[in-house]
Amino acid sequence: LDSAAAARAAEGSADNTVPLVLGERLFAAASAPKTWHSFAGGTHSRLQSEDAAGYQQVVTTFMQKHLKQP
Repeated sequence: LDSAAAARAAEGSADNTVPLVLGERLFAAASAPKTWHSFAGGTHSRLQSEDAAGYQQVVTTFMQKHLKQP
């Protein structure tokens, strides 16, 4: 994984800690390559349990895309 280059952002639309608009602004400022996903109704620290399958898919897709194969 090229951690210096690849960025993944996952944000919940019901996040009261970091409002969605701030997450979007941070993501917009990040350099490419980058991946954004918003979870409808998701909160700040419970995305993994609120939509376990969706969250796992986002992480898996990101890793498959950016993990360097030997």
